[in-house]
Amino acid sequence: APTTWLDEVLVTATRSEIRSFAAPYSVNTVNVNGFSGNRMYRTTTDALRDVPGVMIQKTSSAQGSPYIRGFTGYRTLMLADGIRLNNSTFRDGPNQYWNLIDPYTIDRMEVVKGPSSVLYGSDAVGGTVNAVLRRPDGYGDGLQGYRQLYAQVASAQRSYVGRGEAVATYGPWLGIMAGGTWKDFGDVDGGRRVGIQEKTGYGVCSGDVKIEYHPDATTTWTFAHYQLYEDNAWRTHATIYGLSWDGTAVGTDLRRVIDEGRSLSYARYRKDRLSECFDSIELTASFQTLGEEQWRTQSNGREIRDRTDVNTYGLGMQFVTPSKIGKWTYGAEWYHDEV
Repeated sequence: APTTWLDEVLVTATRSEIRSFAAPYSVNTVNVNGFSGNRMYRTTTDALRDVPGVMIQKTSSAQGSPYIRGFTGYRTLMLADGIRLNNSTFRDGPNQYWNLIDPYTIDRMEVVKGPSSVLYGSDAVGGTVNAVLRRPDGYGDGLQGYRQLYAQVASAQRSYVGRGEAVATYGPWLGIMAGGTWKDFGDVDGGRRVGIQEKTGYGVCSGDVKIEYHPDATTTWTFAHYQLYEDNAWRTHATIYGLSWDGTAVGTDLRRVIDEGRSLSYARYRKDRLSECFDSIELTASFQTLGEEQWRTQSNGREIRDRTDVNTYGLGMQFVTPSKIGKWTYGAEWYHDEV
């Protein structure tokens, strides 16, 4: 029988649905699929490693930053369900902030290479990545639901990973998904010639809930909350525990450890086929927190402790209007940081 290929539909490239071939940017889609996929990515950044033209830089096991079109740090923009995660404290150069999204909550990631600041504002210089987060599924008659558990053990990274979640739906109107993830990464075993790499382990715990309400076939209310905490993540390369590779210098710090956590909460209203003037309207309100604490002991014994906390408030609206020459997509976003 002949094979039929369906067009891949993207949203991030133009802020409205478009076939990938028709997008005015170089775009790629990474199907993460929670823990139903085949690859079981360790971190969100690792999921981008097979995208052509994207290089992943990993300062340590707990950190990772993609280079898109030669740019990284705050010159690349990360979105979650279209909400920008970059804030005013993001560092230049490689950093770890993209890893503060649990890959088990992601359905797919849409990668737009090249500048897209007209659509998404500052930071979208090298490229934009939108993590499309998973939704409740299995809508049917009456009350439907299922639960699932996942566990993974890896010897080389001496890790233990567990994830549990529950999904319930009621008719075509209401869907709820809730889950939690726990990860314990031990010191990496580099094999016979390298051995155990000290101070490369860390821990992660996260929780998430997403509620969708459909009062009718064209209206969706979404309420979601995501939280992740990363504990005892060493920047090993900057310490005496780093390993020299082909003559590279080993760090001098006795300790350099980061604890950090992020949360994202948002409410969204979307109405499709609103009238002859509007194909759709979307309104979003969001609140995020980012806390980062670093303990550092220098070679002379001096102790340094840095702490940064950021609260980010966001509002957004978007409209899609049909016309004789195509669809007009327009709107506005506002974000405010309290540091």
